[in-house]
Amino acid sequence: MVPWAEVEAVTVATAAGLLAWAGAVKMLSGEPPAGLPRRAARPFAVLELTVGLACLATAGVAAEAGLAVLYAVFSVVVARSLVQGGGGGCGCLGGDEQADLPHLAIDLVATAAAAVALLRPPRPLLVLVQHSPPLAAATLAVLVGCAVACAALVLAHLSRSLRAYRPAREQA
Repeated sequence: MVPWAEVEAVTVATAAGLLAWAGAVKMLSGEPPAGLPRRAARPFAVLELTVGLACLATAGVAAEAGLAVLYAVFSVVVARSLVQGGGGGCGCLGGDEQADLPHLAIDLVATAAAAVALLRPPRPLLVLVQHSPPLAAATLAVLVGCAVACAALVLAHLSRSLRAYRPAREQA
């Protein structure tokens, strides 16, 4: 099978890569996400980093279950924040990311991808790359890297951009 045709694998790898990215950022900054005390920042970051990297490297039920549980918890936290009257900052990637609808959408898609992976485990990204011709492996790695970066950019900037948008008024 052509590696880039394995949509489940790419989706799970993107969710896992985003989780690992978030964990790495928290490890470096020591800043906790909203709602967690500062002393929990690095242990939580280690958990995110471990689960994310495990999903990228291995095809294990424990890794996919961890991914599903973490994203389900994130979904509940963001949804609860929205129901209580407003997003506010979440600090998921160490910045001023907002708990908003785009954030909830990303968390829900990641939760669904991880849940499907529990039922039908995809080949992990590392295995796909190792068993692909060099050009296909490089293409796949770049694809997943771009997807992770795009998801991080959406979390970091989309809400602020949408709030700042002011359509031009029609001239009479």
